[in-house]
Amino acid sequence: MHEVSVVIPCYNYGRFLGPAIESVLAQTRPAHEILVVDDGSTDDTPEVARRYAGRIRYLRQENGGVSRTRNAGVAQARGEAIAFLDADDWWRPEKLERQVAALAAHPAAGLIHTGSRVFDDGDQTTLCEFLPPPTLDVHALIRCCSISASSVLIPRRIFETVGLFDEALVGTEDWDMWLRIVASHPVVGVPEVLVEYRSHGRSLSGQADRQFRNSMAALAKAVRLHPGCAECRHALRAARTQMRREYFRKLTALARLAFRERRPAAGWRHRLAAVRHHPGFVWDLPQLLRERLAARAAAAAAPQTSTRTQPS
Repeated sequence: MHEVSVVIPCYNYGRFLGPAIESVLAQTRPAHEILVVDDGSTDDTPEVARRYAGRIRYLRQENGGVSRTRNAGVAQARGEAIAFLDADDWWRPEKLERQVAALAAHPAAGLIHTGSRVFDDGDQTTLCEFLPPPTLDVHALIRCCSISASSVLIPRRIFETVGLFDEALVGTEDWDMWLRIVASHPVVGVPEVLVEYRSHGRSLSGQADRQFRNSMAALAKAVRLHPGCAECRHALRAARTQMRREYFRKLTALARLAFRERRPAAGWRHRLAAVRHHPGFVWDLPQLLRERLAARAAAAAAPQTSTRTQPS
């Protein structure tokens, strides 16, 4: 039976850390150990971690980003398999039990992931749910990063063959890791929602450009995974186009917000950045208009959403 080390990277998420730890302690298949890796937090993260003394291992480092934090956890982990849980997310009780069973059934797997529910941190309502396909290949993952970091279980041996998280990438380091794994190992999906992914207020301004650059850098690395593969080239072209469209939408939304708040300089800055990211946007205008009209219609319909109580 695989012993699982759970790595929880945390930076200034003391207010969320307790429920994350509680969700691991409540697993029907107990973890071998829980490592909380504090990335130089300046909030109450150390105090929250101290409440769990004797039940977790607490590691603290100078602030270096989530990749360095996860890598530090991998280096210190003692289990045969490693599961990651972002400090602002939490697990349903059967998560590790289902994944360990899946790994036993698929011993060659390089990664086991599960479904996720995205919920609003304010009113706890469900924003969306995602169930993974039973298997996933590199071409599908190039087109869309459909794996949540809080959903994965990875055998330790995999890090010895594909390496650790790329600390030069910010915001796309997990996508880069999953691509490296799926290029050489089977990936297995557990078709159950076992992760609760928290959506809460984070400013996108100042992050969109960096996220775009790092997404393109991750795709550039993916080119080398299957040299000469025509399907990879096709998937990369499609992913780059989709990425440009996605960030055009994000920056356009930021521009609209800035203009509404009477910040015209910021609004024009976001507008120009949007055009720079996706200069071919004019061909997408009919589709963008349809999407905005559909979003307004959905908002007017105000569909009912479900809630789920998080661990206390």
